[in-house]
Amino acid sequence: MRRALSILLSLSILVSLGLFSSVPVSAALVNVSISSGTSTEIVGVYNKAGGGSVYVDLSTSPLSAVLAQEPKPYPTGYVTEPPDILGSVWDTGTGLYFQSTNPGADWIWETQRAEGPSSYDVSNPLYDAAAYTNGRVVVFEQHFTLDGTPQAGTLHIAADNCWEVFINGVFLARSSTAKVAGWELTNLHESYVATTGWQAVGHIAVPDTMLVTGENTITILAANEYFWSDDGNSPSPALRLSPYYQYNPGALIFKLDVGYEEFVADPGIHVEKAGLPVSTTENTTIDYTYTVTNTGNVPLSSVAVVDNLVSPVTYQSGDENTDGLLDLTEIWIFTGSYLVPWFTAGPVDNTATAEGYWDTTKVTDEDTFSVPILHTPNIEVDKTGPANTGYFEQLDADYTYTLTNIGNCSLDVDLTDDQIAGLLFTGGDTNGNGYLEPGEIWTFIGSDLIVCEGITELFFTNIATAIGTDATGATDRDTDDWTVTIFQWQPRTIGYWGNWDNHWSIGCITDIVNRVNADSAYFSTLTAEQINILLLSADQKGKMTQDKARILVQKQLLAAWLSVESYIGATDGDSETCGTLDAAMRPGATVYLSKFAGAEALFGASSLTVAQVLAAVDAGMSTWTQNELLIAKDVLDMMNNAENNGYFMFMAP
Repeated sequence: MRRALSILLSLSILVSLGLFSSVPVSAALVNVSISSGTSTEIVGVYNKAGGGSVYVDLSTSPLSAVLAQEPKPYPTGYVTEPPDILGSVWDTGTGLYFQSTNPGADWIWETQRAEGPSSYDVSNPLYDAAAYTNGRVVVFEQHFTLDGTPQAGTLHIAADNCWEVFINGVFLARSSTAKVAGWELTNLHESYVATTGWQAVGHIAVPDTMLVTGENTITILAANEYFWSDDGNSPSPALRLSPYYQYNPGALIFKLDVGYEEFVADPGIHVEKAGLPVSTTENTTIDYTYTVTNTGNVPLSSVAVVDNLVSPVTYQSGDENTDGLLDLTEIWIFTGSYLVPWFTAGPVDNTATAEGYWDTTKVTDEDTFSVPILHTPNIEVDKTGPANTGYFEQLDADYTYTLTNIGNCSLDVDLTDDQIAGLLFTGGDTNGNGYLEPGEIWTFIGSDLIVCEGITELFFTNIATAIGTDATGATDRDTDDWTVTIFQWQPRTIGYWGNWDNHWSIGCITDIVNRVNADSAYFSTLTAEQINILLLSADQKGKMTQDKARILVQKQLLAAWLSVESYIGATDGDSETCGTLDAAMRPGATVYLSKFAGAEALFGASSLTVAQVLAAVDAGMSTWTQNELLIAKDVLDMMNNAENNGYFMFMAP
């Protein structure tokens, strides 16, 4: 109600018609006043017709309270609030407390004069024809919000004739005029509800423990008592005269003063990032987990995580109430993965940023995680080339180089050959990134012209060097060499110890080939040059045929050596007669087969004469396996190779 002392409004902000308002009393403290008025709701009524008690529940469709008519001193009538009329029974009865000392509240009820029939239709459940004498109990309710931590408060209250208060459903207090608990269910006679004493204003302490942050509810049961002469009351005037049929109007007035510590939003967010494995190698996946929590005092919206290396970072779980807000007690989990590229030095350092919003305020937090990258560079090179060549030829030697990464990291490769420049890469880089990776096999080729003339070395060796450098700069090195053997075909050197300085003339070679042709239909059409090519490279008949051809030629060379007459007419490079070689030692020359792997088992002896070896070859050649042919060929090759006389010796008997 508006009072003459409304100047006191400057001391606090009050809510007219029952709405509350707040007043900051310090940087963090706000006072709130909740006053009775038309915003107060009626959620129930206890009708007392006939002295009974019928409860009408209005909680699902509450009514609004109305301003009650204040009675002037009987029998002069009533005046409706507002404005106040000085000298009214309710105001003067309560000592003008709500007009002077603590203004802001109004007298309210569920009807203006509480008589029932004049305000409600007979069909209305609130209709009570005898409300003016039997009385009734009205249940009032008002909601208010505390936007912070509640502080203790005080309730100021008066009612004609009694009241009982609950805060958030918990009993707070009742007036002295309510003589027993459960009075609202009685017939409201004097023994339960006192006729006098309502004028005392209650000042009830409200502890902060009864209040909550957020919405609160004050519930008040108020009643006008049974008012008729048979209960000791003396209505005046004795007769019910129009227009004021009621003699017992009811009314309630209250004001609740509470406070709360002002809530200051302090949004905050925190992210922790972890990854597995904690250390790894190139081309492996790191799985990251991002744990996001709310370190502030308000929920956050639009929460997301970004990572400078990982995309996408995906929400997994944590929004327990599925409201899309990161609440104060929730823990949200995000995940993401990162494939470590080839040729990465490491460590993999990446930063996660979590963000969220409170209203328009953005908050962020970062966390960095580091994963070391392990490197063990290990490169292997394998070089292959031609097996051998004749001493009297030149050879265009083709080499193949195979590089394999047997470490755990990719390598930047450098391959060189000490005799060949400009090796050519031929394949193996499956993803085309220019790095030799574990599992890849790279191939290169290179060529070199080997010229065999004069006193050229009998073995031609060149070395391939592969260097692999990892992303950290660490290197690994491997080498492989290949030797081309220069075969010698001079029978004159059998039994001769040491190096030689001349080679057979073409006349001697031709003579030997002619004699071979005479003994072998297979070679009957071959020239000396063709025989030489056949011995140095695989023919069209396959490896086994080539081995047999080698054996046959070597056997014929040795057989010719045994018979000096076979060389009459031929000369060597020194113009010596082939037949002048020492014939006396040839028939008994001994071959020590123990010098050759597998030869003793094949020939059945540790040593044989040259003639015996040739006889054994004649006997076994048609039935020997590929491997046995290779053993026999090696023996005959060595017997005809002057450079390798050091591996065995021919001795005269």
